[in-house]
Amino acid sequence: MPPRIYKYGLGKNIEGPDQRLPDQVFEQFRLQNRFWNALVEIEKAHAVKYDELRTGADARLGAVQERIDSMNESLEHINSDIKAQRKNARKVVPTDPATKKQIADIKGQIKALKIERKELRERIKGIIRPQAEALNTQRLQEINDKRREFAALGLYWCNYNAVLNSMETARKHILRKRAQGLPADFTFRPFTGQGRLTVQLMHGPPFSEILEGINTQLQLGPVPDDTWTSPDRAERRRLSRTQGRIRIGSEGFQGREPIWFEFPIVLHRPVPEEGKIKKAQVSRRKVGLDWVWELDLTVVLPEVQPEAQREPQTGAQPGQVRKVQHCIGLDLGWRKTDDGLRVAAWVDSDGQQGVFRLDVGYVATQDRLDGLKSVLDKNRDQITAQLLDWGKQHEHLPHWLDLQKVSVVKSHQYFLHLADTWANDRQEADQEVFEDLAQWRKRFVHLYSWHSNLSRKMRYRRREAFRLFAKKLAETYTHVFLEEFNLAWSSRKKDAEDTPLALQRASNKWARVASPGAFRQELQNFCNKTGSLLIFGKSDKASRTCPECKNKIAKDMSARIMVICEACRAEYDQDLGAAANVLCKGMENHFGKQPEDLAG
Repeated sequence: MPPRIYKYGLGKNIEGPDQRLPDQVFEQFRLQNRFWNALVEIEKAHAVKYDELRTGADARLGAVQERIDSMNESLEHINSDIKAQRKNARKVVPTDPATKKQIADIKGQIKALKIERKELRERIKGIIRPQAEALNTQRLQEINDKRREFAALGLYWCNYNAVLNSMETARKHILRKRAQGLPADFTFRPFTGQGRLTVQLMHGPPFSEILEGINTQLQLGPVPDDTWTSPDRAERRRLSRTQGRIRIGSEGFQGREPIWFEFPIVLHRPVPEEGKIKKAQVSRRKVGLDWVWELDLTVVLPEVQPEAQREPQTGAQPGQVRKVQHCIGLDLGWRKTDDGLRVAAWVDSDGQQGVFRLDVGYVATQDRLDGLKSVLDKNRDQITAQLLDWGKQHEHLPHWLDLQKVSVVKSHQYFLHLADTWANDRQEADQEVFEDLAQWRKRFVHLYSWHSNLSRKMRYRRREAFRLFAKKLAETYTHVFLEEFNLAWSSRKKDAEDTPLALQRASNKWARVASPGAFRQELQNFCNKTGSLLIFGKSDKASRTCPECKNKIAKDMSARIMVICEACRAEYDQDLGAAANVLCKGMENHFGKQPEDLAG
């Protein structure tokens, strides 16, 4: 069973009124950031050497890559022109046939060149394998040397292992995207005060050992027995407050005495006693203008075997007792409707069907968030114009006021820092512009904090809705069928000539808001917990297949809810139709039966 993460909030009084971190914690955060950037340098240098090695083996590869880059630039210029025309006209301007043909020709050439590049890379890979292995050995040696260097500087071994694991995860993701022909690269990270403190609990102690205070990596203060069982919520909240501490280093004789970082914590729920805690992580991150501290416990639970026998029951709804081979098919996606935002449609083996959606209130709040962001951007543009006007009227400007930078920077944090700097270094005849900047700062702090906290609240609200629905499905059905496809790829931004600008923006926005990938992850977690089988399968364009006659619809009808089959003239909800197709295909592959055969 995959590990589960138990998350706990820490108290707000960790840093004190001056928001100053303990020196040893600050140093661990800073060293981790420096270690990450050092690893990025190593990876970038290795990528350059590997590209030179491949290009040197066959010059045609470099020539093909140059042609691909050139055509991508041409395509980007054309798309930019189309977007500019639509922006100036403030409406959808149809793309002329000549431009469409030009775009299609360029895309066809790029596709052919990518196939040629892939074939060249595969051929070259076998030729340069010994040199590539030597290059990779050199990379690993450089990483190991850098690890020793930062360990000597005082970076705790658990923390540098956490950075190495993050880098390895990022490396796999980047290599996978590069293999798909997509742009991807390692990025340097500025130090902003955010960070994490990690400990690895090698033997997987139970939660009781952590509460007893005998573990040398993590200790949490004991709480009363009725902390999680008291019927009074206020009493549970009061009793769950305790102290904890996590190891951030070693000192003393032979470096065996732990250095602790102590923190207040709210243990709002226990970890199952049969679970083994393998890792703990205290993180500090910025939400709005405030710092938020959290403790994450990575827990491995015993494997739950799928239950073979259940008491038969017909007409079961989500949340009721399961029966043998009670199956459901799900179609995930996003669709904004008058009654909310659809995230999933479902059809089960009893003929029941429905949709899971985020309600109208959630959608309205997302629109409010967009409105707040729009106001923030307008206020930033306004203060930018005021600063530029004032700067042009004065010859001698302070060194920290760069008008060229002011004119191009879009970061709100830059102007916030500028306001704080200006308050400590007033200039001659700056009363009016300084008051404007101070007023902007006041509005920004209010609106930005509002936006950040409301956004966080809505993410938690969505997560809770996902968990409740996933829990019902996992407890009701023994087999859950999903279509196997890449959600990230399906939610990618469309090209300008393919989709109207307004529809592009709306689709990208609601894909992000619906977050079907997050729901799929919650469903995976609860299926693992209850023993239900989550089965992914290829259903051959389920949303374009009629659930009645299985006719394939050639035209893309994704913008519509109700569609009519061209063959049998049946009208159906295409989301529910896709769920029915997923169910039928899944049951046919898994049981060799259709839903009606299984029900009989």
